[in-house]
Amino acid sequence: ASDLIIKDAAARGLLCEGSRSLTIGRVIVDGWGKVARAKGLYIPAVHIYSKTVNYGKNVNLSDFDVRNPGVGDTGGIEVSGFDICHAVNMHVEETTYESKTDSAGIHLACLRNYGTNLTTNGAACNGIRVSGHVDFGLFNCHPRNSGRSQVGQPVGINIAADGLKPRRGRIIGCSAHDDQAIPTQRIGILLNASATDVVLVTGCDAVGNIEAPLVNLGMPKARIHANVFDYLGETMPMNTGGNGGFRNGLKIGTSTIWVEPATGKLRIKNGTPTSDTDGTQV
Repeated sequence: ASDLIIKDAAARGLLCEGSRSLTIGRVIVDGWGKVARAKGLYIPAVHIYSKTVNYGKNVNLSDFDVRNPGVGDTGGIEVSGFDICHAVNMHVEETTYESKTDSAGIHLACLRNYGTNLTTNGAACNGIRVSGHVDFGLFNCHPRNSGRSQVGQPVGINIAADGLKPRRGRIIGCSAHDDQAIPTQRIGILLNASATDVVLVTGCDAVGNIEAPLVNLGMPKARIHANVFDYLGETMPMNTGGNGGFRNGLKIGTSTIWVEPATGKLRIKNGTPTSDTDGTQV
């Protein structure tokens, strides 16, 4: 399907369900969720999912433009249940749904999620959310002014904890930006996954009034480099997660820096530490 223009839909703009492979391109949804509904009834602009979770089918999406949400709890683009999702050149302008776990301007929840040139502006909570995956890649994706509902934990790019494990992923050339006078976004990039996941973050930034450009929770195997985190926030530039300790240390060159949980003392070792009290107290 291609060349679809959908205006002022009462509920969803585009709903596609099934278990076959899909290719959909050049879609404009200009107005959705135009009929008032009970709070909590989730109405995404575009909802594409496999009727039964089928990890042998693919979905290829390109050139989506979503704008002018309605009065209910509106979401943006939701894709789930397929084996591989390729999403290219998508933009969502504003949403209103407030759930911190489910809501996103663009939400990819397939087994393997790959997004290129994805942008959002004014999402109610998360800008771009990736979940349910074993492999993912985000390239040149730029959520802006996420968290307009001021509810929950507003995030620009949210790599959710749910999904099959171990997982691997890449976030390359992406940015999270909040340029509002009173910022609504709290976290630029959130890596909320498990210790077995391996994620590469490179060439990314979080710009503007963001309190925490990069939060890394429970992912000692994450590789984070070549980033410029320029922000006007009040808290940490990076949180290595856990309760401190050598397993959640910060690697700088060949040295590791960590906080000893028992005493709160900072320690450093040139090399790989083997215990909380290894190395030298700073």
